[in-house]
Amino acid sequence: MFYEGVLLSALWITAGFLFLAFRKDATAGVWQIIFQVYLLVVTGIYFVSFWRWGQTLPMKTWGIRLTDTQGHPPTVSLSILRYLLALLGLCFLGVGLLWALFDHDRQFLHDRLLGLRLEDVSSKI
Repeated sequence: MFYEGVLLSALWITAGFLFLAFRKDATAGVWQIIFQVYLLVVTGIYFVSFWRWGQTLPMKTWGIRLTDTQGHPPTVSLSILRYLLALLGLCFLGVGLLWALFDHDRQFLHDRLLGLRLEDVSSKI
């Protein structure tokens, strides 16, 4: 997650500069909310576009692949649902991520609900 955070930080800085190039102040009022929603959408585009192919760059580094029950990368619609459910799980005190501590397959709640799984592909390289 640290590597993902580093990439997301760079993405947010770049996206923030682009936003602030058009709107000079986004620190108060409705523009603050618009800016936050904009960053959530940019983050969603990042994750969905990479999950569609099965891996983000850090997942590739660690030899982890996101697959459906047939072993294929998820569709765009499943990737969008995964992102939205993960956000929802984070909003509820991270219960979607903490679920993996108690799940017998160590799956996140959003993956369990959508029939997705993270598989180790490091030995297949």
